[in-house]
Amino acid sequence: MTLFDEPCEWAFLFPGIGVKPFGKEGEFYRKYRALIEPYLHKGSEIVGIDLAASLLQNTTFGGEQLSREVFAYVFSYGAFQVFREHGLVPKLVAGHSLGIYAALTASEAIRFEDGLAIVEKAHQLGRKYNPEHHFGVVVIIGLDHDEVAGVITEKGYQSVNLANLNNSSSGVYVGYKEETDSLLAWAEGAGAIKTITLRIDIPFHSPFFMQEASRELRTFLESFHWQRPVCPILSALDHSLLTTEEQLIEMTAANLSHPIHWPGVMNKLAEIGVERVIECGAGVSLSQHARFIESAPRHYNLRNLKRRLFY
Repeated sequence: MTLFDEPCEWAFLFPGIGVKPFGKEGEFYRKYRALIEPYLHKGSEIVGIDLAASLLQNTTFGGEQLSREVFAYVFSYGAFQVFREHGLVPKLVAGHSLGIYAALTASEAIRFEDGLAIVEKAHQLGRKYNPEHHFGVVVIIGLDHDEVAGVITEKGYQSVNLANLNNSSSGVYVGYKEETDSLLAWAEGAGAIKTITLRIDIPFHSPFFMQEASRELRTFLESFHWQRPVCPILSALDHSLLTTEEQLIEMTAANLSHPIHWPGVMNKLAEIGVERVIECGAGVSLSQHARFIESAPRHYNLRNLKRRLFY
């Protein structure tokens, strides 16, 4: 059973947390419950709540942060199983932010259960090294990042850095809350199209806050059995194609404390001839980012594939 008749090169991209659902994730789950439920069940055992029930009640996306991190991982991997059942095979995979864990599992570099343990450990380390909830994670849309970066320097925001560059005019910034609040106030006055404060209280992708967490995560990662992936993993940090255990451990550890540069991922996909992308997870955030990146291949997601997936 295939979704597309014509052959082409596919990349599978996995979103992180903080994405807005498009509203039909529960229907998708009902249609493919047999494929997805085993992964939601294992995630539920970690967080102590029924993730499947939360999904059907549309409460998953508003839960505690660890629950949302685990859900993003298990739902994305379940969606990957659905696409694989439909005959789609990735040429490569990549993860946006915490989506890297599902990408690693989809590539078969690690087992699903190991990926789940890494999600939990990364969360614990973020809490360990940043125990006070005084961080802001904010999105600024409609202003060029170079302009925002100039203001961060000009105003002397010591803790603030770019965490995710989604496209040239959409960035996620992390730092102490008083500094990110001030940055948002400036952005609104400077004509930003939209500003958002995300419900994330761990400063992922911040060299200022997460260096020690990265170092400890690396040691944890070395305790697992890694296999050569069935396809390369495209790093969202430096856009290299990774295939060895050492490369994957290094990148996964660095992912906690280094910024994501998503336009570079799109540029690399275009460079190596990837024609189509599957956004493998909840929401359509990666497809939305791609609309503003000239080099981006055509994106498919659970929303625009609804008819082909018959749900």
